[in-house]
Amino acid sequence: MNYITADEIQNAEYFWLKYVQYEIYSAEILTLKRNEQLRCSSEIKSLVPYLGKDNLLRITGRLLEADICFGEKHPVILPRHCKFTELLVIREHERIGHCGVSATLTQLRKNYWIPKGRQLVKTIIRICLICKKYNAKPADQLSGQLPRD
Repeated sequence: MNYITADEIQNAEYFWLKYVQYEIYSAEILTLKRNEQLRCSSEIKSLVPYLGKDNLLRITGRLLEADICFGEKHPVILPRHCKFTELLVIREHERIGHCGVSATLTQLRKNYWIPKGRQLVKTIIRICLICKKYNAKPADQLSGQLPRD
């Protein structure tokens, strides 16, 4: 029986990261490859993106001197309106035990940066059935009329 190896999983994730970035940010990627400035209308211009050695769009960030891993210093930029990004958010939300928005976003930001990510995480948690069930408020029991006798 053939099992999926860790390398195959990492390669698949890398493939999808590149694919999703190219689908949404192809103009930005081509601009950065030509060493030109991003257009002012680009939604990721304020993030000061650059192409890493792995050809993924990453954030330059302000943590260059911090004693943390490379992925946390320069997270991969992911588009907000993308099924792959939603699946990553769902996976992380489930992996950390259906914690709230802040905890899920903190874990995601260790490797990824999603523009307006907090809104996406809120949306995902709002539609999570386990979280709905756990956070449900009990119904108020209405008292019936007592009999006359």
